[in-house]
Amino acid sequence: AGFEPQWALNHDGHFDDFAKFVSAQLGLQSPPMPLEGLKVAQRSFDDTPIYDDREVLARWLANRGQLPAARAALFYNTVSLHDGNRDPELANANPDSLVTYRRRLLRLMEAVQGFISSLESAGRRAVVVLVPEHGAALRGDKMQIAGLREIPGPAITLVPVGIKVVGPGAKRAGGGARTDVTRRHMLPSPGPGLRSRCAAGRGQLHELCRLD
Repeated sequence: AGFEPQWALNHDGHFDDFAKFVSAQLGLQSPPMPLEGLKVAQRSFDDTPIYDDREVLARWLANRGQLPAARAALFYNTVSLHDGNRDPELANANPDSLVTYRRRLLRLMEAVQGFISSLESAGRRAVVVLVPEHGAALRGDKMQIAGLREIPGPAITLVPVGIKVVGPGAKRAGGGARTDVTRRHMLPSPGPGLRSRCAAGRGQLHELCRLD
């Protein structure tokens, strides 16, 4: 309540009707943010473009500054780490997406950190929640080889979740909060508890990140 919902992808969302699914889940009739003119960082397994995360997030933030809404909630989906992606800059190198995973992961993390830095520089108050869909099965195990995800074992289903609170005067009380206890997948969602506490400015930063 009180937030204008917005959404953006770094792909066209056609595979498996993903864009239609997200639109229905968000209850939005408007299309995602246009991507024309942005850098194509990768190609998907079906040769459709995957756009640079840094440029997509930067465009959204620039557009956000021109909107009248006092508060906005962005849903952003990136497929930069998907299996089968091809990096145009590595055309003559090993095309195996497992081999290029580290490079793609570092670029994604740099884009996310750059987005957070831009939020901080703009003096905006925001909560950035990073939720992976599943693990990449890079190493494989006794049940299946690396890259295969037919059996949903712990290495695939147990993924880290990150929450970053930014804004003027936002200071963490104590060290970073971390939990190694398995949590349900719905706990990190921006539901009434986390969202209302952040919007109202109540509680210490470490309390916001406890996921309890």
